Amino acid sequence: MLFSLVLSSSIFSVDIFSMILKSLLVLFLGKNDVNVRGRSNLESAKPMLILGKYHLESTENFDEYLYELGVSYILRNLAKLAKPTITISRTCDENNESSGATYPPDSPDCDWRIYTETPFKTHTIRFKLDQQVDDYTMDGRSTISIFNIQDENTLIEHQIGDVNTTLIREFDEQKMKVTLLVNEVTASSIFPRLREEKKRSSQEPFTN
Repeated sequence: MLFSLVLSSSIFSVDIFSMILKSLLVLFLGKNDVNVRGRSNLESAKPMLILGKYHLESTENFDEYLYELGVSYILRNLAKLAKPTITISRTCDENNESSGATYPPDSPDCDWRIYTETPFKTHTIRFKLDQQVDDYTMDGRSTISIFNIQDENTLIEHQIGDVNTTLIREFDEQKMKVTLLVNEVTASSIFPRLREEKKRSSQEPFTN
């Protein structure tokens, strides 16, 4: 009877009809199931801004940052000449992907890769979120790095070594902004997103 009333009445607006339809779904499916399905659809439609390819445009206070880390004069001057291109990607469980599963940005089940290319050398680090990984940085430091996600579009890296430092990578549609913190020194870099690069899906396999 309720369906007949809704369909036959001309006084119901679209909003009222939607509200009644949602009430019926809650009645038959349960509130939690409806909310979970709605969230899943929204999450799958949202782009993952962290993934992509970026090229250095500008830096601020970067030489002071490297000096505070103990990087040599020669390497600091090479760093000034380098204009790195950075590619960030991740891959997740293929078996779950084939069943239609989606992975949120902070999923612990995905493998991440940051590939840095300069005219002088390249560097690759692979990691899982919230797990320690050994690294030898491009400026010659041996570190243990731990990565975690904050607010979906912020990737934070803690480097533990002779001198500890934190890198905060913030992403939007246009760029990656990197804030570098060591002791009392703060530096920053801006990396515009390379538009000609196709936007990577959250499960795109690694290359290189």
